[in-house]
Amino acid sequence: MQPQQLTPEALNSATPMHIEPENPEQTQELQQIEENVEPRRSQRSRRFAISADYVIYLQEFEHDMSQQEDPRSFKQAMNSDKNEEWLAAMKVELDSMRKNGVWELVRRCLYHEPTPFPDEITL
Repeated sequence: MQPQQLTPEALNSATPMHIEPENPEQTQELQQIEENVEPRRSQRSRRFAISADYVIYLQEFEHDMSQQEDPRSFKQAMNSDKNEEWLAAMKVELDSMRKNGVWELVRRCLYHEPTPFPDEITL
């Protein structure tokens, strides 16, 4: 078998070059090396998709479900034991809506009655 001549054209060609070993012992050694090579494994540390506090969150949710329902009207909120907390939450929500421009305040027309709203709003 004659040695292959390496020319720039041969190196730049799209077909890959395959150089065969000169004797059968080398072929057998190459096959053994290829069989013994283990695939590379990632060394990156892995994180779990679900965080460790997931169970705690479920327990908190279950605890919240067992408590009494939220008030359905302003009157119920003000008569509850936690009326100060409800009032603070309402103020935060109204400030957020004002900041985000949810509505535009206009002057009330003297000739129209305001829209009546029920005492309780059902969802």
